[in-house]
Amino acid sequence: MKERMTLSQWRKEFVASLAGLYPPQEAQALFFRSVEHALGIGRLRYAMEKDRELSGEDSGRLRRIEDELLTGRPLQYIVGEQMFCGRRFSVDARVLIPRGETEELVDRVLRENAMRTARVLDVGTGSGAIAVSLALARPAWKVEALDVSPDALALARENARRLGAEVEFSQADILQEDAWTALGTYDMVVSNPPYVRESERAQMHDNVRRYEPPLALFVPDEDPLRFYRAIGRFALAGLAAGGRLYFEINRAFGRQTAELLTGLGFAEVEVFQDINGCDRMVRAVKK
Repeated sequence: MKERMTLSQWRKEFVASLAGLYPPQEAQALFFRSVEHALGIGRLRYAMEKDRELSGEDSGRLRRIEDELLTGRPLQYIVGEQMFCGRRFSVDARVLIPRGETEELVDRVLRENAMRTARVLDVGTGSGAIAVSLALARPAWKVEALDVSPDALALARENARRLGAEVEFSQADILQEDAWTALGTYDMVVSNPPYVRESERAQMHDNVRRYEPPLALFVPDEDPLRFYRAIGRFALAGLAAGGRLYFEINRAFGRQTAELLTGLGFAEVEVFQDINGCDRMVRAVKK
């Protein structure tokens, strides 16, 4: 029983119990996020109170999180939130968990586009992280977002409402050309579409493979760029002259994605690396 443990003792046992699922550094990070969520104790306060004995109630909160983590369920789904661009987004199994690489995509869009007004479309919005972050950073922009999943859209709308962002959401399958007619003309199209090949599924961490929505992750091995092709073709019709298309990409397909967009007729196609030195973003401009 752990009811009479100190915080530091909890930390050691917590990390040890997750050893079969997570490397030590990641398990340590999960511990601190769990403590912050369950007890409201950040790292600085932990350093001051690590020898404090936990009450049975506090121990129970941590044990419930630990038990769920041991099933492989992601912590973000357990606590129901993920930080993205400095804001707390609600997340659950309806949507992909927003990642740091996508924050880099949002940052690039904002840094490269300082115009006061713009009409922007986020394709495959999921939790709404990209669209809401852009709308809050540029209140004068008209931001729209679409997704094929009505369940994802329900959560995205809730995130926009709770965070105070003006975003227009709609349900559409970008792979179906007849859906394009309902869309407008944009200055920017931004997307983090599914890009993980089915053959890569076995290499993924169990908590991703088992719990995050396959619809938002996987593409067939025989056509890994299917979404980039479809969105690129839409953007050729839906972008104003000089409009920009931004993608997050599979790091294994930077050159191929750039070649695809060049072949479609885009100009100034450029691949950018993420903070880890991997090909992760592509920008293209409509002539």
